[in-house]
Amino acid sequence: RPDAPAADPAANADRVKVVGIDAQDGGRLFVTARSAPGSTVRLYLNDTLIAPAAVGRDGTVTFTIGRGVAPGAYKVRLDQVEAPSGKVRSRVEVPFTMPAPARKAGTEAEPKAAHAQAAEGSDRTAGTPASPRLAAETPAARGPSEPGGGAEVFVPEVRTATIARGDSLWEISRRTYGAGDRYSVIYDANQDQIRDPDLIYPGQIFVLPSEGAPEAGQAGERG
Repeated sequence: RPDAPAADPAANADRVKVVGIDAQDGGRLFVTARSAPGSTVRLYLNDTLIAPAAVGRDGTVTFTIGRGVAPGAYKVRLDQVEAPSGKVRSRVEVPFTMPAPARKAGTEAEPKAAHAQAAEGSDRTAGTPASPRLAAETPAARGPSEPGGGAEVFVPEVRTATIARGDSLWEISRRTYGAGDRYSVIYDANQDQIRDPDLIYPGQIFVLPSEGAPEAGQAGERG
């Protein structure tokens, strides 16, 4: 039978990879990625687009979320996309846990950070029940890069919702966006957790896209 085609080392090296995830007390999160210099990478938390970035000259980019990532389980997703079309060239997904604040009482403090790494190009998903809160401010991104170094993007805050008994997507949408009929924005951004929009459960974490943010599917089809 014919031999399988040889893998292209250069193409494999250019795929987006997660170098590390550092989740800290206070809802601060660092995600460092590696990809082809100058390529466009988008950061998603669960399925919510957080920020895009152009990879630095050294092939790295670091996203920093200043606050708002409440304790619990999440999924980080990175898409390497074609800048003009948004077509996804490679993708990686990594589950991680944001630790609860360390208790001051006791002889030893709880670990302040959780780290995760992923194999290049893996398409992994993770279940994400947890217990967050509702953050107030709209996230914004900015990302000047240092000459010759890695790129950096800072997002001041993301918004997350604590699902309490009696909550519904309609009510969360009404509180967040001022209109209950925008619940589909929350549903689209958290589909890994919501199988039925009428069935959500206490303790789940939903990331709430900012108003006017692109929906989860906007990244285009996989290449």
